[in-house]
Amino acid sequence: MYKSLKQSPSDLLLFFYKHLSEADESYRFKNIRDTMVPLRVAQRVKDVVFMKHGMVHHIEVFVSDLEKTKEFWGWLLEEELGYKRYQQWEEGCSWKLGETYIVFVQANERFLDIKYHRSRVGLNHLAFHVESSKYVDEMTDRLIEKGITILYKDKHPYAGGPNYYAVYFEDPDRIKVELVAP
Repeated sequence: MYKSLKQSPSDLLLFFYKHLSEADESYRFKNIRDTMVPLRVAQRVKDVVFMKHGMVHHIEVFVSDLEKTKEFWGWLLEEELGYKRYQQWEEGCSWKLGETYIVFVQANERFLDIKYHRSRVGLNHLAFHVESSKYVDEMTDRLIEKGITILYKDKHPYAGGPNYYAVYFEDPDRIKVELVAP
């Protein structure tokens, strides 16, 4: 029987194969020991053993105006980046992509006297992968159409360096957001 996560990936796949019955032959592949393993089982093993340890689970950000935040981030995360609305309650909301979600919570009135600035201690910016430099260009146009200021215009789209293609902009609280091409 399975004793620890220190076993090899092949041993883990064999364990799951022996103890979880999913018999559909069309979903099988050969692992490195040429043992037939259901693809869905192998995917679960990969997700549990290889993908989750150390990955960001969620990020929570306090905001000054939840309604403005929902409008901005709802557009960006849902319509442009493929996130799905995950949670909604009176003081907050979240969006999820894969196993990671981003939470926005209305800051308490007593903490709104000092505005956010990315150069202070704390979060500097949120950066998201996008599929291509063409997508960065298309998003730059959409951001401008929405009246969202593009940061570092004089260096755009190479503000991160000569081999780094990205667009930088700010959310309603002036949190810097980056979309970066591969």
